[in-house]
Amino acid sequence: MLAAGGLLILLAMGYAVSGMISDGDIAAPQGAGGAAEPDTADDEGQMAEGTGLADLLFGDDSDDEPAPDAEVGPDAPDGGTEPDILRLGPGDHATGSADADVFAIAMPAAGTEDGIVADVPRISDFEAGVDRLILEFDGLAEDAPEISLDSDGTPDATTVLANGLPVALLLGVTAMDLSDVEVQMTGSADPVADTTVTDTGGDDSIEGHFGADLMDGGTNADMLDGRAAMAELLAGGHDAITGGVGHDTIEGSAGNDMLVGNEGDDVLLGGSGADEIYGEDGDDRIEGGAGPDFLVGGEGNDSIWGGDDNDLIFGGAGDDLLSGDEGDDYLQGGFGADTLLGGAGNDRLDGTFTTGGSIFVTFDQDEGDILDGGDGDDTILIGARDIATGGDGADRFVTGSYIETAEVAGHVTDFDPSMDVIEVIFDPDLTPDPVITVEDFDDGTGANILFEGQLILSVSGAQGLDPALIELREVVPDRAA
Repeated sequence: MLAAGGLLILLAMGYAVSGMISDGDIAAPQGAGGAAEPDTADDEGQMAEGTGLADLLFGDDSDDEPAPDAEVGPDAPDGGTEPDILRLGPGDHATGSADADVFAIAMPAAGTEDGIVADVPRISDFEAGVDRLILEFDGLAEDAPEISLDSDGTPDATTVLANGLPVALLLGVTAMDLSDVEVQMTGSADPVADTTVTDTGGDDSIEGHFGADLMDGGTNADMLDGRAAMAELLAGGHDAITGGVGHDTIEGSAGNDMLVGNEGDDVLLGGSGADEIYGEDGDDRIEGGAGPDFLVGGEGNDSIWGGDDNDLIFGGAGDDLLSGDEGDDYLQGGFGADTLLGGAGNDRLDGTFTTGGSIFVTFDQDEGDILDGGDGDDTILIGARDIATGGDGADRFVTGSYIETAEVAGHVTDFDPSMDVIEVIFDPDLTPDPVITVEDFDDGTGANILFEGQLILSVSGAQGLDPALIELREVVPDRAA
């Protein structure tokens, strides 16, 4: 016999058992010792539960359904039956079966409050991708935890941490996916928690559920999927990250990341690599960060900052704010009343919009944009109703015969004839020998530029401009488009 406080061995052989120590004896649970019927579950159920002492829990090789009152029991991978459920407490050591198992740990366990790590529950045969670890927290007493994995602290093992403190030790596991860990907030109206998940390394696939999740991809090439939640996703290496239908925060890394906001008003932060970021639906905030980025706002009123380096920025539909920041950037507003700020560098700002086909038929159907080149030698493509400012540097203002009426002509605010250039594009098939004229403003502060007698651009600072200094460029549209 064992003294009180000794080791209790629970043999879970097809029945739900709850071991108890009384007067120092080893308790043989009814059903395992030959009784015809189990005490707490039918003969198809199986849940092993520790006692609060240092227990050994074993599952058998059958995927049985749990007891009717069992709180956990997700489907086994074979699609038809339920896995073994082994519920651990401080100091317990669990060994599952050869089939799919669920290991459940109710908090507080060792490490969650006082930092004591000696009594962390241990699991000796956890199979990544097959078994599941469920961490249960009191949803009425505490906030959602931050979950992380550490495979460096203990040789040939992975430590599962909640808020930085160990709650489970998986022996023999050196690589696992954070999707094998599930957080449940007991007593909460939303049993699927708003969770923080952090990975310390490895090429992982991390999936959120329906809470407001925070996911950290660690240092390698990960795929993070926030699904239908408000999520906060932090990339690690060269990551592909997709938000959900809520308001997501997705942060890239030093690698070359692909970030997709999906629906909702998202915050997408690219990090220092050459990132590809898509806001998609919603009023999104996109920051490319350092590196040459490709940024697309999608539908909605988006705010996009390119950051350092040479970026390609497309606003899409909606009234967008685009800022190239540092570097030689290309900015295109898309459909809507956009504001384009080139920032430092030699930028190209495109305030026009076309739905395809001949640019002189379907060109520039959007509303008026505000275009500001900032410092540097910029090229600004001016569409209907656009207001363009070149800023410092030798700038090129481009307009064209696509401006059909005087009412929609664009305007340049700061033309400097000593360094800036006005360029007019036209279709030579429609106008083989175009005539450009310049008419000064009555107040002498600028001039109107006319193409074949039609006003296409008004320019402050262009008074007295010689029409011969206006550059003409032929653009032959694709007639088949």
